[in-house]
Amino acid sequence: MRTVASRFIAILLLVIPGLAATYGFLAMKDAWFAQFDHTVPDPHILWGKLLWGRCCLPQASRFSAAGSFSATASGIM
Repeated sequence: MRTVASRFIAILLLVIPGLAATYGFLAMKDAWFAQFDHTVPDPHILWGKLLWGRCCLPQASRFSAAGSFSATASGIM
């Protein structure tokens, strides 16, 4: 039973940063391309959304990279 819980926690440690990175990337993309929207009278960059996406993206990728480095360094993979 303990291995099932450990595996579930390990999956969560991989999935949550991946979701944060995906959200960050999509928020930055939407914020950047909002300036090219011709349906709005005054299109502009959504700076708040752009900065929030920029905050989410590197934190998630740094967490994922650290986890994969420690797994390969210990010889698990």
